[in-house]
Amino acid sequence: MECLIQTLAVAGHPSFRHAASSLGITVFERSTRAVRITGAGQQFVDGVADGVVPIELAAEAVGQIDRTNIL
Repeated sequence: MECLIQTLAVAGHPSFRHAASSLGITVFERSTRAVRITGAGQQFVDGVADGVVPIELAAEAVGQIDRTNIL
């Protein structure tokens, strides 16, 4: 689920930094070795998780339809 949220956040912006700043909070902390979610970022993820579940289910359904059509 976090991957989907990250993808949606970054997709509409020219860089990771612009995507992170568009929310007005620091969502991730970056180092040369890792990217970690911040406390505020985790609160954001927790807050939007219920809304993302239907999107994930829809994506899975489309994937199943696509596989069915291929077979």
